[in-house]
Amino acid sequence: ESSLPSLDMRAKETATLRDKFKGLVARSAFRTVHRIDLEAAVTDVLGLDDASMWLATSTRVHLCAEAVPENELGLVVRRFNDRSRGSLPSADWMDLAAAASGIGQFIQESRVRTAIVLDGKLRMSLACLLGHVFAATKGFVLAVEHNGATYRTDEHSIVEGTFFQVHAVPGSVASTEGIVCIGFPTPVGPDVELAGGVALNGLQVLALSSDRAVDGIATLNLAVAEAKTALVRFRSEQRLSRIHLFLKAPSAFSMVLGHRLNGVGEVQLYDWVDGSYLPTALCTPT
Repeated sequence: ESSLPSLDMRAKETATLRDKFKGLVARSAFRTVHRIDLEAAVTDVLGLDDASMWLATSTRVHLCAEAVPENELGLVVRRFNDRSRGSLPSADWMDLAAAASGIGQFIQESRVRTAIVLDGKLRMSLACLLGHVFAATKGFVLAVEHNGATYRTDEHSIVEGTFFQVHAVPGSVASTEGIVCIGFPTPVGPDVELAGGVALNGLQVLALSSDRAVDGIATLNLAVAEAKTALVRFRSEQRLSRIHLFLKAPSAFSMVLGHRLNGVGEVQLYDWVDGSYLPTALCTPT
């Protein structure tokens, strides 16, 4: 009761939950009692309305510059969020994705709630990669904190209209790879020509731009839905094995797009570092 005051249980529910916990303790000599057993007992005791509120509460995954606080879940992400991110080998990004995936697996195995709250104020690649690791197809719900607002991915309201203008440029070389540029309110423009150390000349390009701003979850859902549809169609129609993705947008958009990146195939991410785009993380199908 003191640890979870938001539940506001009645006396009868508290007594029932105590009895359930006593039963778990009594059986603990024969098998381990896990957190998910305790959470399941809470869910059983609550009524439908209260259980829905309880199941929607998020587990925070800290994104730290140095050390993760003791007894908390988190990742040390400083190198992936500062200027050194452009020089990191792909193996380091893979290790970060594996560590985040391990946290996700722990959450799914240890509790009935799969909502995760993350700080969405990140660089493009880090935001997109974390959204991809905690993907919707894996059963996760994200609560993305960004500039004082929180965007939950289980809120599916969407505004009417069109968010992006789409412009395609055919490639001059035969390739199963293509470039997608998504920029708003400032378009990516010709900056992809400055992608350091990567031969992208001649690849076909799909550019999405908009002068609109994200003013709430309904607008964010529209932007992400249009971008996801454009990516899937581009990959399918051009029979691409890999998309090189350049993002210049609010990082909450990047994270939620990563969260819904299934069906797009391999996506190589880039970040703008010291005057050029540099390859960072590779998002692979899961």
